[in-house]
Amino acid sequence: MKRRPYVPAAALLATVLARASSGLSGTAGWGLIPAFGELFSSLAWCLTVVALGWFTFPLFRRMFGEWPDQGWFLARWAGLFFVSWGGWALAATRVVAFWPWGVLIAFAVLSSLAWVLSLDGSGSETGLSALNRTWIAGGELLFWGVFGLLLLARCLNPDLLSASTGGEKPMELGILNAVVRTSHFPPADPWLSGYALNYYYFGYVPFALLIRLTGVPVSIGFNLAVPTIGAFAAVGALLVVGALTSTANEDEPETRPKVQQRSFVRALWGPVLLLGVGNLYEPRLIVSGFRRLGETVGGVTVPLIGPFWQTAQGFFAWLIRGAAWPYSQSSLYWSATRVISHPASEAAPVSEFPLFSVLFADLHPHLIALPALLFLLLTLVGGKGRDQGRSDRSYGPSRMLVTGAVLGTVVLINPWELPLAVLLTVGAVFVLPRLEWTRRNWMEAGLSLLVAVVVLTPHLLVYESPIGGVRLWEGSRTSLAAFLWIHGLFVLTMAWWLWSRLSDGDRRSGRRQLPRYIGVWTGLLVLIMVTLLEQMGLISGAVWMVSLLTAALLVLFVRTPSIDERRITGLLVVGCLLSLIPEFFALNGDIGRMNLVFKLYFEIWCLWSVSCAAGLVRLSSDTGADAARRIGNGWQVGLAVVLAAALLYPVLAFRARALDRTEGASGFGLDGLAALADVRYPWQGKTLRMKTDLAAIHWLQKKVSGAPTLAEAVTDDYGPGGRVSSATGLPTILGWPGHEIQQHQARDFRAEVRRRRADVRRLYSSTRSQDILPVLERYDVDFIMVGDLERAVYGEKGLAKFEADAGVFWDRVFTQGDTVLYRVRSSRQ
Repeated sequence: MKRRPYVPAAALLATVLARASSGLSGTAGWGLIPAFGELFSSLAWCLTVVALGWFTFPLFRRMFGEWPDQGWFLARWAGLFFVSWGGWALAATRVVAFWPWGVLIAFAVLSSLAWVLSLDGSGSETGLSALNRTWIAGGELLFWGVFGLLLLARCLNPDLLSASTGGEKPMELGILNAVVRTSHFPPADPWLSGYALNYYYFGYVPFALLIRLTGVPVSIGFNLAVPTIGAFAAVGALLVVGALTSTANEDEPETRPKVQQRSFVRALWGPVLLLGVGNLYEPRLIVSGFRRLGETVGGVTVPLIGPFWQTAQGFFAWLIRGAAWPYSQSSLYWSATRVISHPASEAAPVSEFPLFSVLFADLHPHLIALPALLFLLLTLVGGKGRDQGRSDRSYGPSRMLVTGAVLGTVVLINPWELPLAVLLTVGAVFVLPRLEWTRRNWMEAGLSLLVAVVVLTPHLLVYESPIGGVRLWEGSRTSLAAFLWIHGLFVLTMAWWLWSRLSDGDRRSGRRQLPRYIGVWTGLLVLIMVTLLEQMGLISGAVWMVSLLTAALLVLFVRTPSIDERRITGLLVVGCLLSLIPEFFALNGDIGRMNLVFKLYFEIWCLWSVSCAAGLVRLSSDTGADAARRIGNGWQVGLAVVLAAALLYPVLAFRARALDRTEGASGFGLDGLAALADVRYPWQGKTLRMKTDLAAIHWLQKKVSGAPTLAEAVTDDYGPGGRVSSATGLPTILGWPGHEIQQHQARDFRAEVRRRRADVRRLYSSTRSQDILPVLERYDVDFIMVGDLERAVYGEKGLAKFEADAGVFWDRVFTQGDTVLYRVRSSRQ
């Protein structure tokens, strides 16, 4: 395959156009016509991502040439994240600044290595086979199709500072801005001036690199990062399923091209189960809504008949008479993430899943790490070299170096992934190939873990974990119903997989390990018994069901002769074990078990989506007796019904999320700050207008470099406090208090946060300028923000001093409407 300069030339041209369009006007990030600015920004972003992969592809083709895509998509992801890591490591160790020298050095090393390796006859001149073309072309369609759909979702609702409907996006935007601003790492904490960012921030570095390269404004780059993550996750799932089913079609009496096309189409189960479906709570919510609507109409109250009749009445009242839906619009996408019931004294466990995360645009480490975790799985299960005694030279130290680098990157992005990532790596080396412990196994595992430690070292030197150990969990547990609402689609697939494999036995030897049908009826009987015992309060239904599934899967894992099927079963087992952890343990520093359930359930969805997809591919290729086919058809019908229920979520949630905007927000586009021009924010009986705040934000973006300290109003978490520091990355005295306490638990910052909150109140409420000079000195404040929020929180009386003493202690540097920015005079120091 000849390497022509079309891709990097196009990326360079798009970058120039993006920078030109953002520089045509006086405000950061907007051209004369905003749509053209966003168009060129998006184009530059996409082509730069492709170009980074294009430069590094020869290196990954060398090591992963037996993969259907020859490492094409891994090279694209690694080109972005490995170059970012190189520049970040140089800046974190204070060798050179991150931008531009650290990035240039890292890019030069990685691309030069790739080009040198491509010249030794390893094959960039050999061309692509029909298999490679099928998977690369199909993968590109999937990548850009997912990217386009998620980009549309962001254009319909791009808002980033609407905390009431945006979750933690203000915090995430602030971290991204701080990373973009900094020259060395760790960056300044945007919500706790004077301190370095203690959050696990590396996942934002690659997108900060893209923002730096293309000149895209951060408020647009944030909304481009989410579709990029979704696109990488989709192709990652596709390739993992393809690797897990690489031998599924070997015996089919068809021509090879047809087998290749069929294997690709079947592998699409991976992205569908990962990102194309939601959990099963959506149909329950819909039925509950219609029943509640029907209760207002009145009807039969006879047990059993009454609920059905009320639901039907509610449906027809909604359909024919136009009755209003009884729940909020946001419930159609939000309620599915709060399925697990809990006492009022406990925090609600979060049952978030990938489709919700990308629709909600939750640019959080758990989402950023999703493609990395999938590519780690791919490096562990991809190819056949492990099954063939590692005769392929690509399975050498260089292969394990890449595995270790991806492993370290996964943990660097999201430390919650550490136990799972290490378990998968060690298990793939020791357990899956031949269930034996050899010297080579030890060397491979050791090399991967050593590289991972090297990747993590610059961060570990300064990182302070907010987690203070593990404790036994004594609170409520997950009910069987809640577990099935969340994971029912996967549980049904696992049940079919177990029935098929344990009843068929080893087809090559003719053994039958379990009489047919007994497994099905036994499973149904156990499920009924567990449900009854749970209703009696004697057991936790989810624990018992998962325990039984784990036991059956372990039996299958030991007995199956197929390495691919052992891999599938092993991933199912790991997911089951992860689901048991939050039933018995909690973390010191967590809010109850909220985040532990959140992170582990997200990992479980990742593992089960690809393993169940691979299982479905294998089950669909099975042949057998007529009776087996009839039972298999029954499983397929049941799975189709459950899958249809899971597909309700994307159909309803996409529209609900697009409409769930802050009052007054409107418009179609990518700029996450643009809505501030129209938004009306309710606050303590007042309506705040943010239009002039937006003008001040643009002024700070354009005029201020570095990380000077900004003073602004403090509110409770998920309020409008910290909105200027979020939008600019400039550190403020205090942002969201609760989040800062949680992130700095290692040193217990509760007293520090209380003092800062009191100092900010003193700064704005005191009527004498001389009284606040110590506060300005203590936090080295450079700018003071006075806008509608400050007036609403602290009142007008204390704010009069700023205007009265302008030119004495500070100077007015920006004024528009009711918003004023003051720069504190350096002479006070």
